[in-house]
Amino acid sequence: MTWLELKNIIKTLGFEENSILTEYQEIIINACNLSVSTINDIVVSRLQGYFKSQDKDWVKPEITPFTAETPDDFELEMPKLVHKLVPYLAAYHVWLDDDERKAIYYYNMYQDMKDELVGEYTRAMKATIVGGYDI
Repeated sequence: MTWLELKNIIKTLGFEENSILTEYQEIIINACNLSVSTINDIVVSRLQGYFKSQDKDWVKPEITPFTAETPDDFELEMPKLVHKLVPYLAAYHVWLDDDERKAIYYYNMYQDMKDELVGEYTRAMKATIVGGYDI
């Protein structure tokens, strides 16, 4: 997901006009930085076992914060698996002051998607125990 795609999804989730991207620019940037950081620290950390099972050299990404100068084609620096969570958590932060009902709805969407994702990919991890006594 690119920076432009993320901004447009947040705008669409808020049922807003294009002017919102300029009017709320600082709020959107801060909300996206907080959301990406939170998801990287909580969700990506909980899924490390899965990512390492797919690529033994995988390391948790270092996140570059968004700024007003971030180019629109800048890609999110986290696993694609968790990209879909970012707009909902960011929308929660953006709309919390203006429309609490809308914000809570987006937080619930984020929470449901996060729980499903973490549950699905941590449930897939299995261990086989071998050994014992031969009688």
